[in-house]
Amino acid sequence: MKPGDLVVARMQKVQRRKPTDALMLYDWKTSDYYPWKKGDLGVIIALAEWEGAIVMVGGNIGYVSQAMIEVVDETR
Repeated sequence: MKPGDLVVARMQKVQRRKPTDALMLYDWKTSDYYPWKKGDLGVIIALAEWEGAIVMVGGNIGYVSQAMIEVVDETR
């Protein structure tokens, strides 16, 4: 996983009463959360400390744990 890779949100496989259809990106500059819906492509902007990544999805940039994303295309 490196900057420039295309990624998708890894949805939890835990069964819940109300399944989640989006992962929330945290924007540390405005303290807002943005939904990252299942199937939407994102691009890694930078890797952050503590196993995190800064990702751009749908024009929004935010922080997310690397454990919650998976690479679909590694650019060269």
